[in-house]
Amino acid sequence: MARIEMTLTVEDGAVKAMLAELLEAVRESAAPAPAAAPASMLKIREAAEKYGISHHHARQLVLRRDVRYVMAGKTYLVNEASLAEYLAAGHPGPDTPA
Repeated sequence: MARIEMTLTVEDGAVKAMLAELLEAVRESAAPAPAAAPASMLKIREAAEKYGISHHHARQLVLRRDVRYVMAGKTYLVNEASLAEYLAAGHPGPDTPA
C-alpha cells in the first residue's frame, strides 16, 4: 500500500479545516474493501439431505440450471445460497401438483 506524507503550513483556519477534511476523505476511500465470504458449496446428495428434497430433484435443478453450481472434476457442487433462494421462492417440487 502506498503511503503519502505531507507537511503543510496554512495560515487561514478555514483552508486548514477544509484540507483536513479532504485528507480524511482520501484516507477513508483508500481503506481496503472487506473480503467477500466464500460461497458455501454442497454436493448434490448433501444439498438434498440438508434441504429435505430428493436426490433426483436436486440433480434436476442443477441440470436445468435452476440453481448455480460448479463442476469439480466430475462432481457437481451446488451453490447453497442459490438453492435456498430457489426453494424459499416457493418453486414447486416434481411431486407437487400444479
